[in-house]
Amino acid sequence: MNTKIKEAKYKGELGLVGNKIDCYVLEDGERFLSGKEMQDALKIVEKESRKKRGPRLKYFLAQKSLEPFLYKGKERSHFEPNTFYYKGVKINGYKATLLPDICLGMLEARRNIRLLPRQSIVANQCEILLGAFAKVGIIALVDEATGYQYERERFELNRIFKLLILEDGIFSEVKRMFPLGFYRDLFGVYDVDFTAKNIRKSPRFIGFLTNELIYKNLPEGSFILAKIKARTPKTKGGYPKYKQYRSLTKIGREALKEIINTVRTLAWVSGKDRNKFRRLVKERLKLERELPYIDIEAMDVSKETKVDKLLGALLKTPVEKKKKGEEDK
Repeated sequence: MNTKIKEAKYKGELGLVGNKIDCYVLEDGERFLSGKEMQDALKIVEKESRKKRGPRLKYFLAQKSLEPFLYKGKERSHFEPNTFYYKGVKINGYKATLLPDICLGMLEARRNIRLLPRQSIVANQCEILLGAFAKVGIIALVDEATGYQYERERFELNRIFKLLILEDGIFSEVKRMFPLGFYRDLFGVYDVDFTAKNIRKSPRFIGFLTNELIYKNLPEGSFILAKIKARTPKTKGGYPKYKQYRSLTKIGREALKEIINTVRTLAWVSGKDRNKFRRLVKERLKLERELPYIDIEAMDVSKETKVDKLLGALLKTPVEKKKKGEEDK
């Protein structure tokens, strides 16, 4: 059994209604608060006795009268103190999420039972503390105080990258993931007949929409798309040597397939109403960014692009008969 005590990588000071609480982010991303200072913030110990305060929080939480309200629906281990190190100094602390849980439990207790004098003081303080982080969660406050939000963003991007994209130099051998029906549905939204003639002369916007509607709607899509493009080798003509989806893991391809199906459905519902389509995509995929508006009639259609050639070739390619049990890629 591994009994190694964890290390804290980040430390900050959380200011809550006149109280200063040391906060930490451990090497595994867990957020903790100093037990002693959390105890003071809750006013569990009187000012005069703070020199002898000790681990009073643990005993306060163990009071029988408060158990039905504090422990309701929660594991007891959630209320246990933890020991870790920060720069060689041993720290006793509690998970940061315990503080709002205590506050909510104490207010529930105040509504239902007659509290002892010290319990009433703590309950009143809990009400004040809850107001301090009502709009911004305790985790966000700890991350801001320690500076961990920047590391968190980098860590999250790396985690998503490893989850969705294959290792450098490795490309999957999957068959075509973008069915002809996907492009046909997009042509319908933009009121363009899905014919070989139109594919050859006009729909250069399809490649752009594929990136905007599909790849950029993967988790951290803009980041993922940029990484895929950077790692995909190019031909002498400067075109990608492999399809973009060949860089994706199985999980990444499943996510891509789900987005493709969603966009196709929204295209079908929208008919030929481009603005409705853009609005539905933004709402359904919960996008914060605005989707680009493309005026296809104003586009220069005199030059045939790589996308045009690929789509034209797809239309000319006979549909393969599926083997029994073969998955539709």
